[in-house]
Amino acid sequence: MSWSRAFHRPWAYVTVPAVAACCVVGVIAMQQLAILPVNSRLERLGEFTVGYDTYDAFGHRGTRRTLYYHGGRRGRGRLIARGIGTFTVNPVDRHALLYDRCPSEGSPQCGIHYFDGRGGRHWRVSEERVLQQPVNHPFSWSADGRFLALASEYTLRVVNLEGATTTNMSAVLGLQEGRRSLRVGEWSNDQRKISVLVGEYLNQPPPRVAEDLIVVDVQEQSAMYVATSLPRGWSKSRFGWRYPTGNTIWAAGDEQSAEGTIYRKRASELPNGMTVHVP
Repeated sequence: MSWSRAFHRPWAYVTVPAVAACCVVGVIAMQQLAILPVNSRLERLGEFTVGYDTYDAFGHRGTRRTLYYHGGRRGRGRLIARGIGTFTVNPVDRHALLYDRCPSEGSPQCGIHYFDGRGGRHWRVSEERVLQQPVNHPFSWSADGRFLALASEYTLRVVNLEGATTTNMSAVLGLQEGRRSLRVGEWSNDQRKISVLVGEYLNQPPPRVAEDLIVVDVQEQSAMYVATSLPRGWSKSRFGWRYPTGNTIWAAGDEQSAEGTIYRKRASELPNGMTVHVP
């Protein structure tokens, strides 16, 4: 054994574990400072990958999501956005996705965004900070994937995904926070119209709601009133798209039954800009 080997081997026994221990301590310290995640995983969605990095710093645990687009390539793909929130892939186009993002308070990037990898478009659909997910269908894709009804309790935006335009229908529907709220119905077969139910809470005991059945024409950007049901609103058995074409709406006639009362309002009672539907 040479003198140099005899001299260095004992130092190696000490140095290597010390370096390893320092690396472990350094990693733990960076995790506690939220520099490194404590856990990471990837989720594949259509032509997208969402990376989940979980951080645990100073007793506060949170997960950051990063969006990547493949476009037929291997690996994670190219970076689209960091710090995204809720997201949903277009059901008829695996290359397109809707997501919300707000990197910081007051940031001009806060809002709901649509990314179309095949069409090469990436744009902000709405300035709303969160892609709402209440029970009553917050976003309703048309069957052909060309339109999107983006709803919250007191707003309705109709998005033309081909034309990259968004129309706010809230004023035409007379939506008012605390008074008139929204439920999204179904699309017509030609994907040109969508039924919506706008409920108005009546200040009468017992609590009652008068719910208007309205057809929104997404191409004409117009709203047509059909009928009203109270005291509990519309059930699925009392309205729908007329067979066999499925492009015109039908609703039960004026009546009183165990399910409630159906009646027609006068044109003067409707919000400005709304017309009366003609069967």
